[in-house]
Amino acid sequence: MNQRPKFFHSLAASNALGRGDIEFAIFAAGRGLDAQGSVVDQHFIYNTLIQAYQRLGDVMTTTKYCLAELTEIPNLSGILKQEFNT
Repeated sequence: MNQRPKFFHSLAASNALGRGDIEFAIFAAGRGLDAQGSVVDQHFIYNTLIQAYQRLGDVMTTTKYCLAELTEIPNLSGILKQEFNT
């Protein structure tokens, strides 16, 4: 079993969104934002939140999460090299 909490939240949120349970998808993804895990899992958390708020028509919150993910990009190159070389 995968021991990364962020991965668990990402998977639960993504599955909920796929089933159309937007409320739970937002809940699980929101809990996953601060959970321990990889930047790849973090990307999928943001992706789920962005898709969920787009489906709700909430442009402001969608934009908030898009910008939050974009602000992390400059810090990613070193972290990604570490993750993919392990």
